[in-house]
Amino acid sequence: ARIDEIMDQGKVLKAGKTCHVCHVAWNDRQIVIKRYNHQGWIHSLRHTLKTSRARRSWVSGHRLRFLDIRTPEPLAYVERLKGPLVWCSYIVTGYIPGGNLADVLRDKNISVEERRERIAQAENVLRQLDDYRITHGDTKHANVLMSQDGPVLTDLDAMTVHWWRWRSRAGHRKDMERFAVDCAAQKGRSS
Repeated sequence: ARIDEIMDQGKVLKAGKTCHVCHVAWNDRQIVIKRYNHQGWIHSLRHTLKTSRARRSWVSGHRLRFLDIRTPEPLAYVERLKGPLVWCSYIVTGYIPGGNLADVLRDKNISVEERRERIAQAENVLRQLDDYRITHGDTKHANVLMSQDGPVLTDLDAMTVHWWRWRSRAGHRKDMERFAVDCAAQKGRSS
């Protein structure tokens, strides 16, 4: 009931039109709360029928952890209803210290070799997803956290598990292309 109040006490990580993300110390634990903002009646109807983005993130987080693919621990999801419609939703996860891959690659103190190694580690995680016929759906560098133990996937609301190998291959190609676009953009910024 007080989730927005708790978010107000935290550090804002992202404040956008579609979502708001905060890092919060709560009950002696470091957590991240992401609120998927209400975007209108049609949006609410669609997310009521096909499940909320927070619920999809929560389910995907548990799936990845079961498969030993690193992602922040999914702790809870909350859906706020207006009548029968999901009006907005929240995903609560454990906090992973460290920056995302985009931040790490912009760091001038990191050698070219170490940058290549970090990119290779992230690509390996994406290949692991493909082994299980899973596509992430939003593989920009900001969605790959770099912890001391390696890459951690976040922002899982677009993740898809495919029944057919040909669909998963096509999705994996799109994931890798999106990731490569960020690599190329990062290379251009650093030169």
